[in-house]
Amino acid sequence: MLTTQAMMAPQPTQDAEENVYRVVERIYKQHYYTPPNRTKPVAMPLPDLSKVVDFEASHPNLFEIDLKENQHYIDSLQAYNRECSGLDLPPLEQWRVYGLKGYDGFMYIRRLIAPEQQYYWMERCIKDYPNPPNITNLKALYGDDAGTDLWLRRKEPDSMLNKLAWCTLGYQYDWTPRKYHKQQPVAFPPDIASLTTLVAHATGSGPYLPEAAIVNYYKKDGNMGGHLDNAEYEMKKPIVSISFGCDAIFLLGGETRAIEPIPLLLRSGDVMIMGGRSRYCYHGIARVMSDNTPEHIKHCEQEEYKDLCSYMKGRRLNINTRQVFERE
Repeated sequence: MLTTQAMMAPQPTQDAEENVYRVVERIYKQHYYTPPNRTKPVAMPLPDLSKVVDFEASHPNLFEIDLKENQHYIDSLQAYNRECSGLDLPPLEQWRVYGLKGYDGFMYIRRLIAPEQQYYWMERCIKDYPNPPNITNLKALYGDDAGTDLWLRRKEPDSMLNKLAWCTLGYQYDWTPRKYHKQQPVAFPPDIASLTTLVAHATGSGPYLPEAAIVNYYKKDGNMGGHLDNAEYEMKKPIVSISFGCDAIFLLGGETRAIEPIPLLLRSGDVMIMGGRSRYCYHGIARVMSDNTPEHIKHCEQEEYKDLCSYMKGRRLNINTRQVFERE
């Protein structure tokens, strides 16, 4: 009989030599096993997290970036004062931005969105963004029977809200042919546009026009397999990714699955910019740390957000935006 430790170890596959990404993914993914004389599976304990890069701690692969050295800093500061002051972001000179060795163009902004501002974005993701004309996985699965206003109908039997996995904003991504249809524009949310445009400019990727986004909804023990985001016609512009809710282990690999990925810890309110080399690399979510709900969600003191925070316990949201088409 295998020991618990043996069962926790990633099992080799026939293509393990070529698919190193998947081997690492299996290390961090939540696994279950059924002990002797038990009928229900039991979650295995956390694996060793010593190799996970935490942006809250020092790490040899991390280096801090001073945005004032960026040629777009002044323009971004003016854009912030003009367009984004209502977002209540900290002044640009207070942003803590990190790069990752070996990934030119990758940046990570720590604690950009304060806890009290995260409630607004979580509410938008759950109550507003999944409604038409935006498309969700529910529309793809159930057609018009998926309905609208999932939050208002959350207490109905067989509520669709718990089946929500993604929604698309702006230019709707067609998952089967993996393409965007320029002749089918959908208005992009101006609040996300303001936030991500500022982030892109401040980190040296302006001009930036966010035209599409995918909102991912992760339940307990959720994950997303390694993939490439390469369907955009404009690949020189970064993906701007924003996290809310539980921590997650994100894998950033290389241009092929044969390159070993680096595990990164993503926290609520942090923003990741995937430009340069990282724009062409395999990446995904190996594990949502469902037992690590942030304190401002676990113990919400704002009455109007208590139901929202109760729903968010053990869950994670992610907004990732991109410019789709080349522009003058």
